[in-house]
Amino acid sequence: MKPRLPPSAHIFWDLDKNVPLVGWRPPGNIIRVRATPPRDVRFMMGVDRRITEEAIIREYGDASLTSLLLPSDQLILLNKVPYVDAGDEIIVGGSVIGHRFYDPKGGHWRFKPLYEGVSRMIYEELGYYAIVNLPKLAPGFTIHRGHVVKSQLPDEKGKFVAVATKNDQYHAVARIIRNQRLYVLKSWKASPPRYINRPSTIRDAIRTNEHRLEMLSYKAELLIHDGLEKFRLPAFISFSGGKDSLVLAHISSERVGLSEAIFNDTGIELPETIENVEKVRESLGLDVIIASAGGKFFSSMHKLGPPARDYRWCCKVCKLAPIAKAIKDHYPGGVLSIVGQRKYESASRASIPVISRSRWIPNAIVIAPLNDWTALDVWMYIFKHGLKANTLYWQGLDRIGCWLCPACELAEFAIVQEVHPELWTPWEEFLTSWAKKHSLPQEWVRYGAWRWRRLPGDFKRFLDKEGIDQSKFNVPRAAIHVIVQSLERDQIIVRINGGVSLLRARELLKLLGGRIMVGRDGICVQDKEIAINVNKDGIVRICAPEDRLRQSASLVLTLLARANLCTRCGLCEIWCPKGAVKVEPDIQIDALKCNRCLLCNRACPVATYVLIGDYAKLSFSERASRIRGG
Repeated sequence: MKPRLPPSAHIFWDLDKNVPLVGWRPPGNIIRVRATPPRDVRFMMGVDRRITEEAIIREYGDASLTSLLLPSDQLILLNKVPYVDAGDEIIVGGSVIGHRFYDPKGGHWRFKPLYEGVSRMIYEELGYYAIVNLPKLAPGFTIHRGHVVKSQLPDEKGKFVAVATKNDQYHAVARIIRNQRLYVLKSWKASPPRYINRPSTIRDAIRTNEHRLEMLSYKAELLIHDGLEKFRLPAFISFSGGKDSLVLAHISSERVGLSEAIFNDTGIELPETIENVEKVRESLGLDVIIASAGGKFFSSMHKLGPPARDYRWCCKVCKLAPIAKAIKDHYPGGVLSIVGQRKYESASRASIPVISRSRWIPNAIVIAPLNDWTALDVWMYIFKHGLKANTLYWQGLDRIGCWLCPACELAEFAIVQEVHPELWTPWEEFLTSWAKKHSLPQEWVRYGAWRWRRLPGDFKRFLDKEGIDQSKFNVPRAAIHVIVQSLERDQIIVRINGGVSLLRARELLKLLGGRIMVGRDGICVQDKEIAINVNKDGIVRICAPEDRLRQSASLVLTLLARANLCTRCGLCEIWCPKGAVKVEPDIQIDALKCNRCLLCNRACPVATYVLIGDYAKLSFSERASRIRGG
């Protein structure tokens, strides 16, 4: 099954004004920007230009090539494209001149010319280029030295070369391999270079897209008004310190009159983000509620291990729990959450309706007024209204959030390391210590393999190319492991390493609804058809009818994992519809109030994300087999 993709934006270029047009193509000298979908393009600004110039010079050793490819008096756009790490298409005059991408091994950005960039390099005979005596070029073809009629080639393998056939019918980008041969990576029908000798600025782009910006703003305003009228609930602006929520806050406050906002301080926000929240609060006159996670991330990390893209316990502990608590405290009767999500950001966001009931926060209706906006729309609105955007965008970050988020690329971590070494160094030391404790190779830290439990294909191929044994990366994250000792038709016995927290287990096993007996050495739970024994050394026996054994065992082991790893984030308490769960000073279940709905289990990050050792791999298809473990 193919992965879902977000919708693609329609981006055009006015060749007379030398500016982009978003979403519409008026009459005139206009071309379509043939960038990679979803084409959520943004302006090159701040250190982006320096990073790109350095990448070109590093690749070709020729500073004059930067002025050819990156005109200093013209608008340049960046468009994210998939690489093993961060990558961007670079768009000049409406055409792609190449890719910049971050090299995990070298720890720096590289540049690969494409299309317009290759044409300019061939035409001007700058950088590394080759004219070849071949009728056609195709990906995967190796060009030998005998076919090269004119060139300027490097000695170093791996460098990128602009290639053209002698008849100028085909262009390509190739990589230097052994004996200065050229391996063709991509080829296309040749086009002459298009030089647009007209300066352009962001202000020019804003003037050209003025009508669209006003239309989007008016539509966003109407969506908020409609939501307020339909649901008759109080509303707050969800403000993150990023560009989208900044535009959202301006429209909501200036055009609708909303003043209440919630900022989620996860405890791992960069200082510039905290500063930006205060600046925006003052400039827009917002009443900001701080939903703080305090030190929950670092206290939970020692139990649950480093987070990962497929192990996002941190989002529940540091984001959802504080926000849900703030909403419950300030808006007990329900609330409208005005958020800045956009459909071009991801397929998952594109699938969420503009108005929906929150999947994560009880009694919250979510409205996304910026759903149809591109990143370019957002930035033009910010510059048009002179809004105070987070300074981190000018330092090279395109995404504002937790500075150690596993969704970040190594390129982003490099920026954090440079700007805030006082934050990054202790984190890297923790990762190194954790890797050593679990006998992980140092590449697990160096290449950021901690960001996944199951490595994606492109990253696996990168590790294979570097000769790194990735099988050693697969270790349990959480401080709990279950070893299956026996499995029979109607009984399973497991051992939980490190024992079981009996006080918490006694409380959580109340969720099963059976009779609980507590002794000095353990706990017994007896229902009509199910019997459970848990002793202090972590030996657990679960007896149930064959058709219920798997379901019963999964639930019991999940509750025992919660007992051992509870972070006291409070989500179970917030989601309980009967008020039967308390987490302070420790977990308490009121058995008389509990209706066994198990919503608390669905909300719990431990229950959601912790795979429980051998049990997670256990096959119940072998009904009467017996499995022995250590």
